[in-house]
Amino acid sequence: MAYYKIVLLIILTLLLNIDSKAVDSLKVYKLGEINIVLDKMNFFSINPRINYGEIQSKDVFLFEDLKTLLPSFNLQTNSRGESIFTYRGSQERQTNFFADGALLSIPWDARADLGIFNPNIIGRIELLPVSVLYGPNNMMGIVSMTTFERKYNGFGGTAKVQLGDGNAKNLSFTHDGRINNFNYILAANFLDVAGKVASKNTPEDLQNYDYNSALITNSYFKQKNFYGKTEYKIGEVFAIGTSINYSMYDKGVIPEEHKKPSKARFWKYDDNDRFLFTLNSNWFLDNNKMKFTYWLDKTHQNIDSYEDITYSKRKERESNGDLTNGFRLINLYNFSDNNHIALAANAVLTTHDEDIISFVNDEAGEKEGKTENTQFSQNLFSLSSEYTHKFGDKLETKIGAEFDYVITPKAGKFIEANNTKNSDFGAIFTANYLLNQRNTLFGNFSRKIRFPSLRESYSAALGKFKVNPDLAPETNILAEIGYLFSNERLFCKATLFANFYDDMIVKTYDSESGLEMRANIASAKIFGSEFILQYDITKHLNINANFTYMYSEGTDDKVNIEHLDYRPVVAGALTTNVLTEIGVKSSVELDFIGKQYALAGENQFDELDPTCLLNLRLSYDIFVSNFIVEAYARCNNIFSTYRRIKIGIPAPGREFLCGIIIKI
Repeated sequence: MAYYKIVLLIILTLLLNIDSKAVDSLKVYKLGEINIVLDKMNFFSINPRINYGEIQSKDVFLFEDLKTLLPSFNLQTNSRGESIFTYRGSQERQTNFFADGALLSIPWDARADLGIFNPNIIGRIELLPVSVLYGPNNMMGIVSMTTFERKYNGFGGTAKVQLGDGNAKNLSFTHDGRINNFNYILAANFLDVAGKVASKNTPEDLQNYDYNSALITNSYFKQKNFYGKTEYKIGEVFAIGTSINYSMYDKGVIPEEHKKPSKARFWKYDDNDRFLFTLNSNWFLDNNKMKFTYWLDKTHQNIDSYEDITYSKRKERESNGDLTNGFRLINLYNFSDNNHIALAANAVLTTHDEDIISFVNDEAGEKEGKTENTQFSQNLFSLSSEYTHKFGDKLETKIGAEFDYVITPKAGKFIEANNTKNSDFGAIFTANYLLNQRNTLFGNFSRKIRFPSLRESYSAALGKFKVNPDLAPETNILAEIGYLFSNERLFCKATLFANFYDDMIVKTYDSESGLEMRANIASAKIFGSEFILQYDITKHLNINANFTYMYSEGTDDKVNIEHLDYRPVVAGALTTNVLTEIGVKSSVELDFIGKQYALAGENQFDELDPTCLLNLRLSYDIFVSNFIVEAYARCNNIFSTYRRIKIGIPAPGREFLCGIIIKI
């Protein structure tokens, strides 16, 4: 605890000496946005946006605490202990997350573990529809997260201290400033959670579960995160910015409670780190706008596998090193006020180095045994174009096409798969019709491709999976139509959507080995509807709501598949915020997820019961000179409802949190 006190003292000293005479106004960090537009086009905006104030009101320890803000997103903590979001019944690798323009997914696994991302630096989250400008593997769309920048000259900062059940402690601060054309952000976050609180209604017949503890087995998490960003603008012509995001973390993996001990994962992540460098630049030349993004992602990850729930004897360690270089170049040319074309090139080059280290345990203790090294590499390329045309002030259409290409120079032990190549195309068509200034009709049609990741094709996951090197790419045709109403106080969006998959990659069981494996199924369909509401009823009362209904089915070898796993029939969230004149604020949150199914054994599905969680937050703002001091208390899952995030993986029970936030 000593370093917490020291850092807090430094923060408070810094904040007390800040010159705050300038107006403190924050806006989104433009360089980090991946969406590219020309202001004179006056685009129709139909994308839901989650702004800084909404994000901070969630008192986030981890990114997963933002779940109720993300419409149609379902949180999953998978069997590897990763916090994954899925969208509209998609799979965890079918939606891409970007931060400051950089891809957060590690290409080796094509998943973004958002649990290790510091949410305190986010200024805006925007949900973008399917596009061809950002490469393959984003079949369901894109989530763009950007940090904030100061609009006027001046300096400011935020310090936050949070405590909670499970011996949770979080200390974070941000400091930002602007000097004419130069602005910057510095941030640090220190998080230590002994474990997630178990539900009081946990069943009494679970396997791999420690009933003598009030915490969910092996659910601890420790993290240190440091972030820095600079940006410099030359008039209205050129801007360049860099950011560095560095995380160090350790965490436990909740063992699957439905499996026999011999099949469960008794894993711990020990001594891990991730370094992400991003460079963004914009050029504006008459009717031309160019956006360039480069990122370097270096990750080191250790997974220790233990014999049983005591975590006393290690069997193996998987030591992973990933190095990824990526870039995106988009050039947008404006022919006139009514039409423009965008040309884009994307590339992601990655290497993965894996050591499997065995351990021998005897009376003398633990000894390191054999080490087996495997190397992988993969390169993804994409060329694309989108043409946008406006017909008067009412109708806007967009048509686009992309060509995606992947080559795998190294496939680990599968030498015969070295230099395997694959390619395919994608296409989109969208139309937005403005009925009047407040009402819009819209429709989208797209075909997108997702190539299987290296891990899906060639990794045995420490003996828990049977490898299937013959996985084929999966394709998705998405069709949606909808209606949008928007004014100064109300954003309301209703959408009908349909997804048609070919060669969808699903998890199944191999009867011969008794292990899980991944395989392609012939086809799958997901139909649904989505409703989003953001309404400022008065200046003291607002509500945010989202609701999704889905129906899914699959076919393989002309036989209907009984269920597609983790496609809830209904899901939704409702948040009501009340602000009084004396600075007291309250929030009530409902988080509902309906019936869904999960693969529990060979051709056996387990039904996950519907659940509704109730959260409550109370806070009080105190204005002291140039400071705003906010004290808050929060209770999540008030009734300690037992929810399974995935089969065998429980969500936290009732948790109490409190904190103090100092803003200037």
